[in-house]
Amino acid sequence: GVGSAAARGRRGQAAAVGSQDTLVWSLPSRGTATRERSASFMERSRAVSSRPSARSRSCAVREDTSCTRNTESARRAIVLNGEDILQYASRCPAFHGGCFPWLAVESAVSFYEKLGYEPQALVSKATVLRHPPPATLVGRLVQCPVVDQGPQTPRSQTTERSFVVRLAETYGCHFVDNSNYRAIAWRDHSSWSWLREGGGGDLKVEYVFDTNGSFEPIRRLPHVER
Repeated sequence: GVGSAAARGRRGQAAAVGSQDTLVWSLPSRGTATRERSASFMERSRAVSSRPSARSRSCAVREDTSCTRNTESARRAIVLNGEDILQYASRCPAFHGGCFPWLAVESAVSFYEKLGYEPQALVSKATVLRHPPPATLVGRLVQCPVVDQGPQTPRSQTTERSFVVRLAETYGCHFVDNSNYRAIAWRDHSSWSWLREGGGGDLKVEYVFDTNGSFEPIRRLPHVER
């Protein structure tokens, strides 16, 4: 009886040890599985993070569209010195009816719109305040702000002329103006190199108004297909 009890005790201890061994060996298995699951999760996370988000894809589309739109705008752009046009129109008998000659600016703008261009007519903000333009013209005008100029700034470098040159240089487009931009007074202007290297000659378009008030540029630009 005693021997049988001892034998049963030894078998119980062996079983317990076996159970502990099983428990000890099973723990690394759970740790390995956890590490594998963690690694798998990290791989999936990296894969998801490497994918462009909907927002970034949308931004890319907007950038492409913006580039296309900017290229298209540059192709159709033409800049008009509205102040210069108003000045020359005031000398034309066709505009001596007592009204401010906004019709002359509208005539020049319409001339280029019919050729497929998107003209921008620059005028001073002061002119717009003193002589409000017609509603049909307001959306086609660019109002130039008052710019503080030092005493050394040549009188020929008016704010409107400076902005006309700046826009024409930015778009690389023609600009309609009778001013002399190759005069020595412009040599200190930031756009002098561009004016001297061709901008002031190749892209500048002079004009007249005939006795009937028709706008006539010195050269005709090609029609731009839409």
